[in-house]
Amino acid sequence: GTQIYQIGLVNGLEKWRFPAEPNNKINYFAPVAFSPDEQMLVGSYNHNFYGIPPGGAQSNWSFEEAEDRYISKALVLGDQIFAGSADGNLYVLGLDGSLRWKYTTGHAIWATPLSDGKAVYVASMDHYIYALDPQTGNQIWKTEDLGGQLVAQPALSDSGVLYLGAFG
Repeated sequence: GTQIYQIGLVNGLEKWRFPAEPNNKINYFAPVAFSPDEQMLVGSYNHNFYGIPPGGAQSNWSFEEAEDRYISKALVLGDQIFAGSADGNLYVLGLDGSLRWKYTTGHAIWATPLSDGKAVYVASMDHYIYALDPQTGNQIWKTEDLGGQLVAQPALSDSGVLYLGAFG
């Protein structure tokens, strides 16, 4: 929809909405994530990614460098935000919205990134999963072509095995 709502769990009443007034040019499909400093983090169809303070109907900041929409929830690791965009880039932001680094895949990223603390795993619609160093963005490895677009977040077992389905 055109707004994100905060709803009270006790009574179901709306506490606030972002933005305060609806804008038909902005739509949200991606689920929200939260940072350690309690910002609500969300990307939109207008190609912007927002950091919204607790209880605020206005954003602290917006990152506006993406060339396409955000579909998935961002991954938050400490003071880093990993946000995949339909423009094929994984944008890694600081908690102030500043770009730390980006990694470009061959197609859109619709899946939420996943991490085991050692690497960030990114599934792309280009048929590959990428393992990236979370601090530098350097590629650790890339799978062979998995035979179809990857749109879901990978799952990681307790024994360290990565699982993912593909449109193949």
